[in-house]
Amino acid sequence: MTGSGITIDIDYELSGIYDDDSSMFGHVCIIASTPAGQIQISGCISMMGDTRLVVDKIQVYGLGNLKSGQAGRQQLKDVVQAIMEYINVEEIHVLEAWRVSGANPGRTVGPFAFRRRR
Repeated sequence: MTGSGITIDIDYELSGIYDDDSSMFGHVCIIASTPAGQIQISGCISMMGDTRLVVDKIQVYGLGNLKSGQAGRQQLKDVVQAIMEYINVEEIHVLEAWRVSGANPGRTVGPFAFRRRR
């Protein structure tokens, strides 16, 4: 749990180590419990070294009673910060993400990056 009242549950599978830079590849499914409700985030991941997570083909869903607009931009940023704390990385780079529900479903965004706040 972080100071923002967010808890994180992560299920991931890394399929191995490739190349000389010790990159690890796999799939991740994250359930973030926020004060507004639960959010599910899934995508393909690459762990680059010890401090950088690269995520592609992200899908974000509201679960249960979470209504459109309840998980705003700031709350999603707080979820990303909680994820970085949970897995102990300094950066998350998103290559592509698309909206599955809510406003403008099917809209794609990316690339963009988040850096851990201290």
